[in-house]
Amino acid sequence: MGELVKVTLRPGGMRTDVSENDLSNIEYQEVKNLKQDKFGKWVTCKGYKDILALSGADIRAAIEVTDDISGDRFILYQDGTSLKRLDWDQTNGYSNATPTTLTLPDDVTIDSNAVLKFFYYRGVVRITGASEPMWYGYIDRQRFYHNLVTIKQDTFESGTDGWFGNWANISQSSTYAFQGTYSLKIVQSQTYGYATSQPINVTVGKYYRVSINMYKDSNDDQRIYKVKIWKHLSSGTETIEERTFSSTDRWIKFTSSIFKAETNQIEIAVWPSDESTGTGTLYIDEVKVERIDADQVGPAWFLKKARIENEIAENYWNTQFDDVFKKHNTAPGTMYLGYFYIYDFGQYPLHEDMICKKTDSGFRWLPQNYILEMEPQKISLGIPTDLDERITGIAIVVGLNERITYVSEWGTPYDVATSVYEREKIPWYVVTTFDFTKPLTPIKYEHTECVYETATKDRIYIAAGNHTTKVWWENGYFYEGCKVTIEVVGGGRLDTTVIKQGRASSSYLGSAWYIQLADDVYPNLLNSDVDQVFDATFEIDRIWREDTNNNVYLTDLSIGYKGVEYHEFTGIPPGTKDISPNYRHHVVLNERAFVTSLEDEEEDVIRYSPEYQFDVFPNLNIIQTETGDFDKNLSIVKRDDRLMILKKRSISQVQFAGNQFYHDYIDNQIGLFAENGTVVIGNILYFMDREEVYEYTGVAPRPILANQMMQNIYKQYVDKNSFLAWDKVNNELWLFLNGRIFVYNPNRQEWYERDTDIDPIKGYFVDADGRFVVFNQTKFVDYSHNDSTFNESVTFSLKSRIIDNDSPYFWKKLKEIRIFGKGNKNLVVKVKDPQKTEYQKTLTPDATNEKEIKDFPKYLFKTMDLTVSAEAASTDVSNEIKKIELIIEKWNNM
Repeated sequence: MGELVKVTLRPGGMRTDVSENDLSNIEYQEVKNLKQDKFGKWVTCKGYKDILALSGADIRAAIEVTDDISGDRFILYQDGTSLKRLDWDQTNGYSNATPTTLTLPDDVTIDSNAVLKFFYYRGVVRITGASEPMWYGYIDRQRFYHNLVTIKQDTFESGTDGWFGNWANISQSSTYAFQGTYSLKIVQSQTYGYATSQPINVTVGKYYRVSINMYKDSNDDQRIYKVKIWKHLSSGTETIEERTFSSTDRWIKFTSSIFKAETNQIEIAVWPSDESTGTGTLYIDEVKVERIDADQVGPAWFLKKARIENEIAENYWNTQFDDVFKKHNTAPGTMYLGYFYIYDFGQYPLHEDMICKKTDSGFRWLPQNYILEMEPQKISLGIPTDLDERITGIAIVVGLNERITYVSEWGTPYDVATSVYEREKIPWYVVTTFDFTKPLTPIKYEHTECVYETATKDRIYIAAGNHTTKVWWENGYFYEGCKVTIEVVGGGRLDTTVIKQGRASSSYLGSAWYIQLADDVYPNLLNSDVDQVFDATFEIDRIWREDTNNNVYLTDLSIGYKGVEYHEFTGIPPGTKDISPNYRHHVVLNERAFVTSLEDEEEDVIRYSPEYQFDVFPNLNIIQTETGDFDKNLSIVKRDDRLMILKKRSISQVQFAGNQFYHDYIDNQIGLFAENGTVVIGNILYFMDREEVYEYTGVAPRPILANQMMQNIYKQYVDKNSFLAWDKVNNELWLFLNGRIFVYNPNRQEWYERDTDIDPIKGYFVDADGRFVVFNQTKFVDYSHNDSTFNESVTFSLKSRIIDNDSPYFWKKLKEIRIFGKGNKNLVVKVKDPQKTEYQKTLTPDATNEKEIKDFPKYLFKTMDLTVSAEAASTDVSNEIKKIELIIEKWNNM
């Protein structure tokens, strides 16, 4: 009889050494679907549970979003070239959810090969990877970015498209064309002659806009031409909008204000010349009528249509801004530019920026970066009445001409129509700001000779102009429902509500205005019931209010502020040419957003936003990364309040000191191979290099793959579609490698392989319940549930190290196998020597108690490995193994 040797195999992870023969007793070659629940005990992995299966889907990217206030919860995901949404149900979760397809913003498309990325911050999901970045704000379910639906488009390529002339001749013409080959030529044959479209069907209550491209030849004596949009009424017409133009030898685009249809048809009319002065010729092309539908995908969110009422008029600009002009301009008021800078105070100060420019033909709403392209002009600037975006604040911006140099085309002195100027030298000043989220202070006016009549006991009359400022009721101070306090000089006070206002019609009261109150004037305010004249102070409780068109009125702007330079107010450096780059990654850190720019020649540039402006990225706000390395910025992540920048061949970080940024290199030998190969857990960054997976805690990146065997597997399977994921319920890092999955426990620093039937896997997210949700092309599944039934069948196995008892050339006998544990599935034990037939035996453990189960193979071997596995199961596989002992008989072969 030979020497009996006991080899003990204890629970552990994937093996950690390079040499197959130098392993200790607790190291193993393969561990599949088997992990340590705690030190010294293997437990089997559960199969996944289906969350939702979507037949025929092409899921490529997804995120779950929750609203902490309302509790709303949904999955936003890419399905091929579409964006879709699944809403959570309190009873069924997502199991019975029906996808809703979201309409993309205008001109945004998703390429057939695109894979989107989602970034969530403060109620908004930024989405990149489409033709341009977009974002989805779920607050209130409506957005101010409108979906423009074309209901009619006349191109005149096949004729006159139903247009006809009124004292004007119309024809298809190839002389000029905005697009295509033809346009519509309108020749005015008589004074008042014009061309008009056929009536266009619209829906009452919906919002529309009209656009026309127009060309006027300079050989035409009459340069003035005009556009009207009419309501189409059975009894006649009423103008919705009218504008005149005078440019020649270039195409001019007319775009109407957004208007609400009040009739079921509209008409468009075009005059080649001023209707009262004769004849003319005009070409029009690409006439479009669009319906504006509030979209669910857009650049911000929408509460309700907002409007600012004009009540300050000319005197405000001439008087309230006078100090600003005197301070910054030697000739105040001679020439300046005026704008409204619209933004959102609330959660997102300065989030969305628009510029309003007043022109002879009306207000124009322009992107903020257009501010550098505008022409100087003398203006009379009032408050716009056609603002249709959600706003919570407004800033009034003026640009003064103190350093502008004007030179005409002919070298003669200043001519506003032909002048050019040094745009970058215009000083911009924000002279006042208003926050719609704050209450308005009451406004007081003193009036003399107010009239009370006994016949109208609830009305007070005041002669027009008899007040200290202006006609206060015309300025929007009074409206139905507004609160007012009236104090009579010498005694008497009444707190009441205005229920009506209007003009007097009697000869006795002349043109006086009246306000009708909810309470009687006598005896609440006055001491006599006879007609009387009295002096009073009116205090009006001002609020942000809605009119009958659901528009918000700003009832008073008569407060002056000192000017602050535009770039200081916005945080956007002077000289900025672009604020809206295409980008791939979005990270918010220290109230600034950072993006990896995809603009030309910016592959080594990180752009950053001004504070709180998470979608505004001035081209002058850049962090320069390493150049000349034939590498580009691949990803950015936030770790330990620092910005980490990863390239393929380097990793670096950005630190902050005040408003200064410092760029430190961590390592220029390793980097990021797969774009989605990063995850930050606490303050630990894990990232996938080409040859290793690294852990970075702030010192030096540390490799975490166990050994050369795992590195070889990693290098064999890793590709650009590989990614890292984090299961926070089980405290595990998942490494997805193009069909193979390895799982890492950071606490024990050990790996096991997770074999699953979902292939290929696309991505993951952790949902509101902390579940580890993974998706493939057609379904979402959960790997961190507690259910006892699964939607996949699981097979676990462990394969031991190679056993030869330091004598690989001599025969030995495996006499006994002892397995300590319990479980509800039979164990299949296999022993294999490359030189012999495999030995296999099925053992049945006790389902409830930990016991030793034995087998006596009496198997001769020189070298062998042992595999223990279980049959596939779709229900709870709760096997546990604490250790395996092998009794080997070894002879002295010396």
